Amino acid sequence: MMSLESLLERGGVWFNIPATTTQLFIKESIRSLHVPQGMDATVLLAQTLEREALVSTAMGRGIALPHPKTLLAATSKDSFVALVYPRFPLQWNSPDGQKVHAAFFIVSANQQEHLAALSGIAKLCSKQEFLEMLRNEAGLAELTGFIKVQG
Repeated sequence: MMSLESLLERGGVWFNIPATTTQLFIKESIRSLHVPQGMDATVLLAQTLEREALVSTAMGRGIALPHPKTLLAATSKDSFVALVYPRFPLQWNSPDGQKVHAAFFIVSANQQEHLAALSGIAKLCSKQEFLEMLRNEAGLAELTGFIKVQG
């Protein structure tokens, strides 16, 4: 199973995605991502929007965890976590009412991998230093360095 650090390195960090709604942000984000060969970006978009329509993936504290309704990565080699920063914070039906300023897109090959990524991100988001990094739109090297130290 891939580490959260490796999944983030694979998915990357994306900045300044323009959008005024959650749905548009998801669409523009997926359009920007490097979707693995063999994975259909149209299906990824449809599945992620369908999942979001069921219940908001905003977890509070300005963070959302959008992901497709089903497991779309063919193998763990295709799994990734991409961090996307919107140009402006978005209303996202968050449990604490805060606007989202950072979204972790999670695409997994199996349930165990998916739950491990969710858990790892949630654990990091319990640390004030990590939340500040996200608020300041930290890049890939800074984030993976922090994750490595937290190990």
